[in-house]
Amino acid sequence: MNVSDNTAQSRFELQEQGYTAFASYRLNGDVLTIPYVESPPALRVQGTCWKASLLMPAATK
Repeated sequence: MNVSDNTAQSRFELQEQGYTAFASYRLNGDVLTIPYVESPPALRVQGTCWKASLLMPAATK
């Protein structure tokens, strides 16, 4: 499982089972704000967004 930083769309993306879950973000100086995460219906209740949130810090380095 790998979270990538899609800087063109300002979002972290996680590919799983052929689908993309993502967390949109805004970066203001040193402050990273993630207003929401979105997961396709096929990935819901599987913890995909939770897994992505664990990996987001690594994607920011």
